[in-house]
Amino acid sequence: MSAAKTYQLKPVVMARALAEITVLFILSALPLVLFLCGRFFEIHIVFRAGVCIVAPFALLGLWGFSQLSFKVEVNEEGLATRSILKRSFLSWSQILSLKQTNRMGLREYSLEHEGGSLSFPSLLNHVAELVETIRSHLPNRGRSTTGDAQVYKVAPIMFLVELFKIGLQAGFSAVFFWFYDSLKHSAKVSHEDSLFVLALAVLILLAVIWKLIQFFRMPSEVQILHDKLALKTIFKSIELAWSDISKLAPAGMLFPEGLMLSAGKHTYLIGNNVDCFDELVEEIQLRLRRSST
Repeated sequence: MSAAKTYQLKPVVMARALAEITVLFILSALPLVLFLCGRFFEIHIVFRAGVCIVAPFALLGLWGFSQLSFKVEVNEEGLATRSILKRSFLSWSQILSLKQTNRMGLREYSLEHEGGSLSFPSLLNHVAELVETIRSHLPNRGRSTTGDAQVYKVAPIMFLVELFKIGLQAGFSAVFFWFYDSLKHSAKVSHEDSLFVLALAVLILLAVIWKLIQFFRMPSEVQILHDKLALKTIFKSIELAWSDISKLAPAGMLFPEGLMLSAGKHTYLIGNNVDCFDELVEEIQLRLRRSST
């Protein structure tokens, strides 16, 4: 490498992160501010309990942001990551593997070394170039799994995170149904306006149901074997010969992020919450090229 290069969060992502940090800071400080202003015991007990419950989660969110590497610097000796609280450096010889993971819904790359791991998010500018640069310095491109029986899994916590998100969306839909129930008995709101709220509630509910169906379609484990690809979902196991797979393409807009495998009349969705998702895609593409020759 001839010169050092810096990769940092995309401007849009940085702006969003700063906005979220600001909101989390306000939520975490709200109980203390209300108490110091003498207003804490004046507000309704429901809102009082709400701010006290939200504040610890906001603090947890702030701690998570403080660990996020917003900048990666690469040079001839190795690479350095920079977060709000610290700067860490690894030489090329210290890095054992590069693994793509999904932590609480955030896709990131983890650099494994003898002392632990160092990570950076996939939202950095030109992250594909950065990943390729790192892999070019590592034995076997820093792959975490090799051979003819490679297993890629979704961490159990990711299932809980996704179910929690779907639950929040279902709750959002329930709020709209509650609004509709309140508005339809109100003389101040027209029948057309209340029907509009009902339509929004139904659309959100349908979106939640669709997302739940796709969630249960996604495999919790993908196994690459010499002659086939094995998918294991919550309800069943599927085995596909490499010659049966006709197409591999990104999932459509209405699906969770990931890949769609086409095999005959059937399609199968592999979400990008699978650990080492980039390795998995690379390996599937390699096996499909081999089977077509």
